[in-house]
Amino acid sequence: MKRNWMGDPCAPKTFVWDGLTCSYVIPGRPRITSINMSSGGLKGEISSYFADLKDIQSLDLSYNKLTGSIPNVLAQLPSLVLLDLTGNQLNGSIPSGLLKRSQDGTLTLRYNKNPNLCINKNSCQPTKGENNSKIVIYIVVPIVAVVVIGALVVLLILIVRKKKGSTKSNKQQDRQHLDNHRFTYKELETITDNFKTVLGQGGFGTVYDGFLQDGTQVAVKLRSQSSSQDVREFLTEERTTRMYP
Repeated sequence: MKRNWMGDPCAPKTFVWDGLTCSYVIPGRPRITSINMSSGGLKGEISSYFADLKDIQSLDLSYNKLTGSIPNVLAQLPSLVLLDLTGNQLNGSIPSGLLKRSQDGTLTLRYNKNPNLCINKNSCQPTKGENNSKIVIYIVVPIVAVVVIGALVVLLILIVRKKKGSTKSNKQQDRQHLDNHRFTYKELETITDNFKTVLGQGGFGTVYDGFLQDGTQVAVKLRSQSSSQDVREFLTEERTTRMYP
């Protein structure tokens, strides 16, 4: 408890513990008749020691963080007329003694907002249909997951293949474009870095190393003015001596 409870809970009357109500009918023997611990920050299970409070009439444990089951001993408190367990995390079934007293009107029992609390043992057990539904869910969910993953893998493969096909087609188009492209002498100077690197020489002239803008390596053949071959022979030889990176 976060409250400062010290000394005798009921005496003297002016210092009775906060949240308690005491009875002073019997001289010298005050008895606790009401406990209000609502929203008191309580955790853990409900203590069975509440059974020692034989004269208690009202016990409010609502809106805490109590867990576990409801003790059977609470049904044996003869003077208890109000038991409020609303808004906790209790589980299991409500003791039959408390339910009976609630039904005959001798006890006001409040237990709402305890999602795992059952009215009786039968209501705590899932029905056959619920069990079958759970089994179906356990079977169907993995199958659906496998199907979805398989479909994603197939889709990914198709996308990759399509992308490769598109890249290959683009390369073919680029190659075809290069085959049909005519370069100016100034462009050839740029491609060969002003005819810097010589790859070889032949009867027609000199072959220079070069690179296109996309990084493709090419060989540039420059026909010598003193070559004995004519233009037609030069072009024929050029087609048969292409160089690829």
